[in-house]
Amino acid sequence: MRGRVRGSSWLAWGMAVPSAGLAVAAVALAAANGEGPAELVFNHHAIGIVTAIGMAVLGGLIASRKPRNPLGWLMSLAALLLGVFSFTQQYAPLAVAESLPLVGLASWLATWTALPGIAITITSGLLLFPDGRLPSRRWRPVAWLSVLATVVPAGVMAVRAWPVRGPELATLTFDHPALAPVFGIGFPVVLGLSVVSMAALVARFRRSVGAERQQIKWFAYGR
Repeated sequence: MRGRVRGSSWLAWGMAVPSAGLAVAAVALAAANGEGPAELVFNHHAIGIVTAIGMAVLGGLIASRKPRNPLGWLMSLAALLLGVFSFTQQYAPLAVAESLPLVGLASWLATWTALPGIAITITSGLLLFPDGRLPSRRWRPVAWLSVLATVVPAGVMAVRAWPVRGPELATLTFDHPALAPVFGIGFPVVLGLSVVSMAALVARFRRSVGAERQQIKWFAYGR
């Protein structure tokens, strides 16, 4: 039992540290691309970096201490996806400008890792907070829709981006003709599900007592 807990802790932090490291490295790459703090905020890059770091820390803490709670592992996965996205979206255009290697791989990763990271954060994370379980069985359809919204658009974008990976994709990313329609549908769906997921959290709060109620209050104040 102790060995299993120790293994879970190593795995949790083994995901958290690279996720946060990639996000921090993205700031340095952004500076090389001419993006200062103001540009990072204006271009909506800062939110991905900050979210990746925050989710990495929270996911690592929850997954290492309560490995049976799926919320910690979902947070860790979201952090890893957003960390990879934050890094590659900065590295890909820099690689084109400076003739660095792995342009194709970086441009490909930058196209499909953001949406599932966002989806997990604002749909599944809200549905399962704080105990890793749904508020009730009636929320199962929303949970399945969230899974589909996380997996399907990302899978389609990954498949469609692979043949066109390279310098052009590195500079266009979501605006590329092969990806824009998919992202244009997938992202609004995720945002809509996030509203429903927030309603689930409100419903949970109304029925909660004790520690669970305080955790939800902490979450609300933190946001």
